[in-house]
Amino acid sequence: MRRFAWILPLFIVILFALSISFTAPLSVSAIGEVTPTPAPEDATEETEEEVDIAGLIEEGLLNVQNGEFRSALAKMDIVIAADPSVMTAYLIRGVANSQLGLTDDAIDDFSVAIELAPWEFDLYIFRGDAYRSDGALTDALLDYDQAIHIRPLTAEAYLRRSDVNYELGDSTAGDVDDLIARGLGASNLGDVASAFGFLDEAIETGEGLTSIGTAYYIRAITNMRTGEANAAFEDYDNALEADPNLHNVYLGRGILYRQSGDIVAAGEDFYNRITLHGNETVETEMEIGDTIEVEMAYRRIVSISFEGEEGQEISITADDFGGSVVDPLITLLDPDGNPIAGDDDFGGALNSLIDDFELPEDGTYTLLVSHAEGGYAFGFNGIIEVEIDE
Repeated sequence: MRRFAWILPLFIVILFALSISFTAPLSVSAIGEVTPTPAPEDATEETEEEVDIAGLIEEGLLNVQNGEFRSALAKMDIVIAADPSVMTAYLIRGVANSQLGLTDDAIDDFSVAIELAPWEFDLYIFRGDAYRSDGALTDALLDYDQAIHIRPLTAEAYLRRSDVNYELGDSTAGDVDDLIARGLGASNLGDVASAFGFLDEAIETGEGLTSIGTAYYIRAITNMRTGEANAAFEDYDNALEADPNLHNVYLGRGILYRQSGDIVAAGEDFYNRITLHGNETVETEMEIGDTIEVEMAYRRIVSISFEGEEGQEISITADDFGGSVVDPLITLLDPDGNPIAGDDDFGGALNSLIDDFELPEDGTYTLLVSHAEGGYAFGFNGIIEVEIDE
């Protein structure tokens, strides 16, 4: 019996629209994250060569689409035994287990998938759906919260959270999330008037709730799209007043400051975004005139110290390197640790640039290198080349 038939369209869209790789991803090791279980020591190269992982993943996907859930389970078991780091295998197996009513197994599979790719907001929606079907509404709510925290511009999580809030008896929170989803949908369709109408109603209805922070954020994005910079700044400010933990708001407002020519304010916002979102810091050193390569990962911050002199003019570039598509985000700190400049994307494409910047005093400066939203589409593992020149 298909107990969760309604999740299949979302599952198929995710695999195709996001182009999830059928090959094993690079392992990410970060503080506070669970490291995937390594492959068994007795797995030989010959065994791995005999297992066509990409072919089995494609067959498993077709099995799920055709309702052949036990066949999908069998194939994913083979993939996971050969290489337990293939996130897509756990996703497919989780969906198949959900369809068979094996909710606990589905939750376990989605949890491992999250360990392997914690930036994939969709995985939290899948696990939240499984929790919800099992009656664990609080756990479901937490997963939908996390999906929104990662990707606040996706309506699906608001709709899910709205339903759970209604089930928990919180009709006000349910109404707010429903209105935000409607406003987001209208904004994405270019219907600005309807978007503002829904979002204004959400803000009025949810006065005092932290969830209206995302309503202000979406309204700010809509104002930016229509060239209303002042209104966008006001909405960003209100968003942070409602919920100071919205790291995407610091990113969005910082970009707007940078576009308006205020590189100092941009640096402050990018600093707040980097420190709020990061959970691992790697420290290194360089000298002006050097070029170094830094290895990035999800929620990693690379802290680079260098000596500078008052009046010295420098240019800083942070570019993805070697074919990887990593979206660098940078902020420069003075010797007292205060942010004094920052950038996202002014170096062309997704690259960052702070150009002809005059250092205010002698001392040890710190460049923080992190990543912006481009990583969610392309991945976070890769090399960023950092150069500081006079």
